[in-house]
Amino acid sequence: MATRIDILKGKPEKAVMNIAIPIFVYLLISNSYNIVDGMWITGIGKDAIAAIGAVMPLYMIITGVGMGIGTGATTCYLWFISLFGANDGTAVFAAGNKLYYLGIMPISATCMALVPVVGNAFGEHSLHKIKKAYRFACILSVSLGFVIMVGIYIFAEPLSFIFAYTTETSSLLPGLVEFVRTTILCLPFLGIGLPSTFLYQGLGRGFQSLCWTFIRELLSSVLFIYLFGYHFSMGLSGVWLGLLTGRTVANLLNYIAAKYTINHLQFPAS
Repeated sequence: MATRIDILKGKPEKAVMNIAIPIFVYLLISNSYNIVDGMWITGIGKDAIAAIGAVMPLYMIITGVGMGIGTGATTCYLWFISLFGANDGTAVFAAGNKLYYLGIMPISATCMALVPVVGNAFGEHSLHKIKKAYRFACILSVSLGFVIMVGIYIFAEPLSFIFAYTTETSSLLPGLVEFVRTTILCLPFLGIGLPSTFLYQGLGRGFQSLCWTFIRELLSSVLFIYLFGYHFSMGLSGVWLGLLTGRTVANLLNYIAAKYTINHLQFPAS
């Protein structure tokens, strides 16, 4: 039976797959609690859903300093949302985000698996393995992103109904469908951006990885949310479009930067 070290030292593509599958199962199980909780909270009412969205930044602070960027981004998103949609907008964001994060789980698992594979290849001074692992992670993530995007887009209404099945929350359904169908359009682009962010972790450049997370989730997204939601007066639709555009632009820039990094990679002296 192959050991963990043997897997890392083998074919990069196989190593990424072998590591990604158990990570995905773990993420699926852990995130299923959020979906079930969301369904239960929906039965209470949309104010309860909005309350969950409002305390999300506090929850992130409690769960760890590493969630700081997510806290800042979510706080900024909610500030814009509160300008345009009050509780209904906050409720749509809180519920829709559960579906969005459920959709990106296979991509996240692939990227998490990329880190040890790249780290091992970097230790071996094998640029060939780094390139193969990164290319495979991008191709797999883009493919997963496209398939998931199409599936969620087609079934956006029944999926959204999970969080809008009561008389009180039924008014959220159109907004939820719009949120989901807009934000998931970035998934194929996330398929090149997220592996690029995690690539830096494998190369031992955690700060650069953190910077790209900051650019994608806070700087770029908030900039385009302001542009579409406030400057162009598009309201909540502009907020969702800003999320989509900001993440897409940041993912493309992250991919370009990662390709440059790989092509100019230097290994430390032995």
